[in-house]
Amino acid sequence: MSPTSPGCSSTDPQAPIAGVMTTRTVVVDGLERPYLLRLPPTYQPGKPIPTVVTFHGMGSTADQQLLVTAVGTSADKNGYAVIAPQGNSGTWALPPDNQTTVTTPEDGYVDAMLADAEGAACLDPSRMYAAGMSMGSAMTFVQACKPDRRFAAFGGVAVAIYRPICDQAPPAPLIYFHGTADSSASARGLTWSPCRTSSRICRPSSVPPGWRVTLTEQLNITAHLVRWVVLGAAVGALSGLAGYVFLEGLDRVTSFRLDHGWLVWLLPAAGLVIGLAYHHLGG
Repeated sequence: MSPTSPGCSSTDPQAPIAGVMTTRTVVVDGLERPYLLRLPPTYQPGKPIPTVVTFHGMGSTADQQLLVTAVGTSADKNGYAVIAPQGNSGTWALPPDNQTTVTTPEDGYVDAMLADAEGAACLDPSRMYAAGMSMGSAMTFVQACKPDRRFAAFGGVAVAIYRPICDQAPPAPLIYFHGTADSSASARGLTWSPCRTSSRICRPSSVPPGWRVTLTEQLNITAHLVRWVVLGAAVGALSGLAGYVFLEGLDRVTSFRLDHGWLVWLLPAAGLVIGLAYHHLGG
């Protein structure tokens, strides 16, 4: 039998609804921190299901992460829950290079978020998985480095980090993808030494400066934002112009009809012509 979370026996009438995205809030150090929770349409209270926690990239949001990755669609199809955390101001607090323990200011938020989700829905704690993109991928690596980690496996895209503190972590099931054409965080900036068989961790022999990666990423986000603002302004201007032309034309036609009242008597004849045309030429 699969392990169960407290939410499996909950009778809370405000519990999340299957197939509906829910915004929930936890209080950490006196501050309210939101996150998104979605249960698949096939969810049944009392039956524990696996969960994927997906961390967004720098400058992004939980909503954008779900949109870009389409993980919600996959979750609905395959019957697992999705949790999308929201970083403060679109970023995550990662441990510095010289830190000797795997702790970050985000620990309290992640723990409170998981506890809240497990209390609200019937989740399987043994099938809790972490994934992320860009800076969210780095956040996923931090979770993998923890000796008392909560997640069963990990997946990352576009940014990998390694700290000496990870030496203390047990072996972790982890899959990582990095495109060779990535213009934000170049894969060429990473050189990997062979895996150490004792801990099965592949340690990078050199890592590009973190600020260079995040700055480039931020510039790309800004470029995308400017592009969509320009496109939105163009669409708005064209829509406004089309509306003006339509209203101006409608006003002129109305004035012409009022000035020539006899045109109304032509409507029956026009209707007859249209009807005959449809009868003979219509499909």
